[in-house]
Amino acid sequence: MIGYIKINLQKYSLLLVVLLFLISLSVNFMHLYAGNRIRPKVIRGTFLSGDELKDGIYLVLYQDGRYAKYRQFQIIKHGTFEHRADDNYIFIFYDEDGQFSAQAIYFRFNDIIYFINEDGEIMVFNRISNVPTYVNVESLF
Repeated sequence: MIGYIKINLQKYSLLLVVLLFLISLSVNFMHLYAGNRIRPKVIRGTFLSGDELKDGIYLVLYQDGRYAKYRQFQIIKHGTFEHRADDNYIFIFYDEDGQFSAQAIYFRFNDIIYFINEDGEIMVFNRISNVPTYVNVESLF
């Protein structure tokens, strides 16, 4: 009788451990999914489109929603940006007067921004720094 109880306890112990593991795994996935949906994506740093030695265009993004777009020795545009309320990977850019300037789609996994300006021109920006950086031009902010 005692041997039978011992065998059943071992069998049910393994079943209980597997069941608890599956419950823990599913709860962790739910937290991961919910955390990624709720938290807005923050993009901060410096991105470059083109060749930095020739006529490359830089996009500098600050965590507080300010941005500057420039070439070496020349500021092109600056203003603010925000993520679209229904999508954390799409950002809307406004110029210094508060007028719509551009939209951007951010691909977090490879740090690429597809920047679509008001004329429909698409520029591809690759991250070059995690810090807002100005090259041969004075910092705006």
